[in-house]
Amino acid sequence: MPQSEETKPRSPITRKDFLTGVGTAAAAVAGASAGVATSLGYSPAIVADNAPIIIGDVDESSGVYAISGSSQTLGKKVCIDEWNARGGVLGRKITMIHADTAAKTDIALPAARKLVEQDKVDVLVGEVSSNVGLALSAYAQSVGIVYTASGTHDTTITGSKANLCCFRTTAANAMLANATARSLLPYGKKWFFITPDYAYGHSAQQGFQAVLEANGGTMLGNELTPFPNASGDFTAQLTKGKNSGADVLILSLYGGDLTNCIKQYVQGGYDKAFKQIGGPLNGVEVAVGYGPDSNRGIWGAPWAPDYPTEGSRNLGKKLLAAGAQYVDWRMYLGWLAAEATITGILRAGTTDATRLVKAMEDLTFNGLQKKFCHIRACDHQNELEVLVTEAIPKSQWKFPNQYFAIRKFEPASQTLVTCDKSEAPARLASQTVPTRENYTPKGKA
Repeated sequence: MPQSEETKPRSPITRKDFLTGVGTAAAAVAGASAGVATSLGYSPAIVADNAPIIIGDVDESSGVYAISGSSQTLGKKVCIDEWNARGGVLGRKITMIHADTAAKTDIALPAARKLVEQDKVDVLVGEVSSNVGLALSAYAQSVGIVYTASGTHDTTITGSKANLCCFRTTAANAMLANATARSLLPYGKKWFFITPDYAYGHSAQQGFQAVLEANGGTMLGNELTPFPNASGDFTAQLTKGKNSGADVLILSLYGGDLTNCIKQYVQGGYDKAFKQIGGPLNGVEVAVGYGPDSNRGIWGAPWAPDYPTEGSRNLGKKLLAAGAQYVDWRMYLGWLAAEATITGILRAGTTDATRLVKAMEDLTFNGLQKKFCHIRACDHQNELEVLVTEAIPKSQWKFPNQYFAIRKFEPASQTLVTCDKSEAPARLASQTVPTRENYTPKGKA
């Protein structure tokens, strides 16, 4: 954005600010005792209209990503409950209205439109599918509402297709590739790819290929599959990979497609043909579908239930208490996106989109990692640490449904493209936040 007095990025929240008010709710998760109302000197009772802050939860509760979307929704609910237990935000309670996107743009956009025009939500948060996330980003920009993409990993969302009203709190595919691909190089530099034919798959495959070729490796093939793969059969692609002579098989699949492909990879004996298998993402909600005996590979992850901070451990306990059968990183992504968005509203003092965008640019908040999270103003990408995880046998599990062990912690400084090399800054600088029709912001005028 142009660096005028009105639009220049606001200074980040310092640790002192965080602990004394601006990030009070996140600090409370880490163990601070003061509540929002006390630390900021106001009480919910002083709000005359008593209208809540409403989060529009755009996520899958049906379709190919129903399990992942439901996990993210649960994480958002836990975050909202934490804030409400401490007095809410801007003197108001926080509520959430869910809209099922079904991982389809033709379902997601009308659902989002209803949330905005009829339900009068203050912000939109969520989504697993990158195709849908891109569509929601464009829609939010067109109507003037802030959208926080919680679980969409296509790199262009905070790159060449960035929008002023959109922020992403999870890692981009390029970040996942830069972390995970390096851990796969020791197994050989001839790779074969199986890639779903949509935004997430292409972005992930391109990220891994870039790392491979930068290190003198060769791509021996890239088999595109329909998304979702209605047949559930990946034997043709696995057979081509086996016959290619590749050392490593890279799967950019997710959800039920990844579950089916890994199950067939092991049951069909294809694991004997490769030195290693891996990809940008795998998680417990996928692994429970193929079971411990088929667990294989090296994968990226934005978080893990055994992430070594007290805040992460406490979140896991809260998720289980809220009804989760197991804890997965999709739940964390829902929590993280809601935490960043509500902290941004607190910083802005209002739900007005123009001021909220400014507040979320350069926002520092507690993401329960070893260092505070920070959303860059240049591209609206959260500087999230990426984990490299390895599938482990059940005999090595330290807690139920572990499935994966953390092998590396990769800071954003090692995985995220620098602002001067990103396409996002020029695109964001060319945009403005439109005035939202038939909407009265909550908070300071």
